[in-house]
Amino acid sequence: LPTTFVFGPDGRLLRTFYREIAAADVRAVLAPLEAATAIEDVRALAGHYLHSGRQAEARALLAERPERGTEDPFVLGQIAALYLQLGDAQRAGAALDRALRKQGDDPDLWAASGEAHRQAGALKPAEAALKQALKRAPEHADALDSLGMLRRAQGRYPEAIALFERALKAAPRHPKAEQHLGEATVERDLKRGARGR
Repeated sequence: LPTTFVFGPDGRLLRTFYREIAAADVRAVLAPLEAATAIEDVRALAGHYLHSGRQAEARALLAERPERGTEDPFVLGQIAALYLQLGDAQRAGAALDRALRKQGDDPDLWAASGEAHRQAGALKPAEAALKQALKRAPEHADALDSLGMLRRAQGRYPEAIALFERALKAAPRHPKAEQHLGEATVERDLKRGARGR
């Protein structure tokens, strides 16, 4: 039979299930421990849900226990990344703002902040944050890719293409830059073709 053991933070056995369990079973056992649950555990579980294609569960978990439980810039940055994957740029931006107040010299946090602003449609703050990231790490692939997306949205294709190429040079296996480069090149060529008619 499937068997699940649930231990508390002190290592004490809280409950044993001698059957298949559902998320509600685990929540019922963990509810009294909610205040003691580390935000790092919530982040890890939400990340697992996202990786498993269970966006609704990740969203529900983050809604139950938002990032207010920590001031650690690294954890806030990771939680912001989860919010961005869920399409919640506003909450991602809020978490990143808190992280940057603690660690304002981190180019990863600046790059993520720029991407959150870009996704929220706040293009000026996005550009400012991305420039801060690039000031600290001139070949930061994520910042270059996000700035390329900004330039692409502005119709500034040569600049966008150059930024995507720099991102790929800095990180040849960048998950998005190659796709963005191809899309920007096609869009540029279509615009040129439309003007030539």
